[in-house]
Amino acid sequence: MDDLNTIVEPINTLQKITFGEKFAEYQVLRCNHPGFLPLIIQIEALITGGCQMWFKMYLHQEILVGHLRDFLRKMLQNRFANIAQYKDNIALSMYLQMKYIKRRQKKMVGYILQLHMITKNDIIHTNNYMNQDIYIKKQWFIKSREGKVEDYYILDNKELSSGSFGKVYQAKPKLLKNDPMRAVKVIPKRLIENKDRFLQEVEILRNLDHPNIIKLYETFEDVRNIYLVMELCTGGELFDQIVTHGQLSEKDAQQVFIQIMRAISYCHSKGIAHRDLKPENFIYYDDKPGSLLKVIDFGLSRVFRQSGQQEKQMMKSRTGSVYYISPEVLDGQYDELCDIWSAGVILYILLTGIPPFNGNSDGEIVKQIKAGKLNLNLSELQVVSESAKDLIQKMICKHSQRLNSQQVLQHEWLQNLNQNDSKLSLNFDSLKQFTQQSKLKKIVLAQIASQVSLNEIGELSKLFQTLDKDGNGQLSFEEFKNGFKEKKNDLLQYFEAIDTDSSGSIDYNEFIAAMMERTFYLKQDKLLQAFQTFDLDNDGKITALELKKVLGDNDYYNKIDSKFWESLVKDGDFDEDGKIDYLEFVEMMSDL
Repeated sequence: MDDLNTIVEPINTLQKITFGEKFAEYQVLRCNHPGFLPLIIQIEALITGGCQMWFKMYLHQEILVGHLRDFLRKMLQNRFANIAQYKDNIALSMYLQMKYIKRRQKKMVGYILQLHMITKNDIIHTNNYMNQDIYIKKQWFIKSREGKVEDYYILDNKELSSGSFGKVYQAKPKLLKNDPMRAVKVIPKRLIENKDRFLQEVEILRNLDHPNIIKLYETFEDVRNIYLVMELCTGGELFDQIVTHGQLSEKDAQQVFIQIMRAISYCHSKGIAHRDLKPENFIYYDDKPGSLLKVIDFGLSRVFRQSGQQEKQMMKSRTGSVYYISPEVLDGQYDELCDIWSAGVILYILLTGIPPFNGNSDGEIVKQIKAGKLNLNLSELQVVSESAKDLIQKMICKHSQRLNSQQVLQHEWLQNLNQNDSKLSLNFDSLKQFTQQSKLKKIVLAQIASQVSLNEIGELSKLFQTLDKDGNGQLSFEEFKNGFKEKKNDLLQYFEAIDTDSSGSIDYNEFIAAMMERTFYLKQDKLLQAFQTFDLDNDGKITALELKKVLGDNDYYNKIDSKFWESLVKDGDFDEDGKIDYLEFVEMMSDL
């Protein structure tokens, strides 16, 4: 502790300095303990770099002194403990420690460090880029590659499924052996009648971010085919469950249906109508009890409302599967409530085992749909609650009387399900740690979150859905605030820091990025995969230009000065060569 005081106590001299054109001139005393070398350098980094923001934010020197003292004590306790996490790889751990010390020795003459004077103008100029907000969208990390998918994945010979637009295979990542298995949908180009519409389907999948919607990871294109690399789901279709078991118990039907409606509500909130909802288009993640249900196949989906607009565009094409199609779709003038009708038909089938409108031909079925006579007197429905039958009637009805997706989720039949898992709550320390990360590290964490599988973050996914009381797939500030067992101060500040796309709510990927365990995202396969995402030319270095190419093709970043990208690189460019190599990347992510 005496050695610690040798470093900490001299900081008190800062209290004697008056503010003016020159903010600080301070010399750290000689310290002969080699373990303190990195700590001394951190003082330099804080005052000449990071602390410039503190000088501007806190015009009171006692606060600054307190920050420095607390920082030093933390560094003393944690500096090499952070590197020691690589204990399963002793060689890498030792190399990182030696590289860390040697890099900083270059900046010193002996163990004496003179901190340079900082002017007010320097601080304000630097903060122009330090204070630039980051803006992150999950879809930016879903890459489109040209070339052979076989260079990246080993595809099984056995098909998982096949349809009119292609076949699906299980695939094992080739470069990163510990990465989760994927599903690869192979779509021959000759089967794509309208490429623009197909690309719209892919773009819709890129933009969707919900635990009950199939996840797209990346795409490939070669001369013959387009490949969609997606989340691997092995639990089978909801349709198979109905065929095997007939109707479900009311309790089981509730558990299935709330997941269907959460997915629909989220899509509608994003201005997307699915238009082909049926049991065949819902698949279980795995075959375990209580497995998550996911909606698939957005081939017929359409954008009915552009982002940021209120006005809806009516849809006209008669599309969908005849058993589930709504009367207004048959008439050729409809909106997103066509999905509510289809979902109501699915609910009817879940509770009875048969569709509400049936016939020997499509023509007979269409005739029944237009007549709209719903039979609720089936023997199978006699054991079903009045609340469940009331919901069916309010979904399979005239368009003017039909509930929207949020109203369905608020119906009393589904309300009691939203009270489950009340013991789950947010970890404030994890959220606080995320908000304190550098801009580049937040970007990398968002990229890692975009690529994880449900097996890896199952508990976080469950927590997100528990907090999402209204089921719209996004956390409002009120839902976020209610996620803490104890009252916390300044929660709005943390909420806004996690909302990295400034949408006013926390999306699924934003939530996972903020809540991921440190031990998880520091796994070597996760870090290497993330590094490769930004190292576009595969030269082992990340540059400002590469960061701009990954993030910059959008209205927000296209307006930003190139110096912003250079400032991002500085978050991990410890040897100051203008690039980030892999070891620097590991060091940055490890908070070394």
